[in-house]
Amino acid sequence: MAAGPVSCRFWALLRGSAPVALVSAEGRFSFDDGSVDLMDEYIRHNRRMPGMVANLLMDRL
Repeated sequence: MAAGPVSCRFWALLRGSAPVALVSAEGRFSFDDGSVDLMDEYIRHNRRMPGMVANLLMDRL
């Protein structure tokens, strides 16, 4: 029997094979030292995705 589609409530952001962060379907970005709400960050960065992503990941990648 073939396997059906895999559903997931989070995605792992990897650097090589090491997890750097988790992104949840609920909109949380989680790190070892805490988590942030992605919508709050998006609004804080004037609804600009590149600035938000750069700010969240610049010290982690």
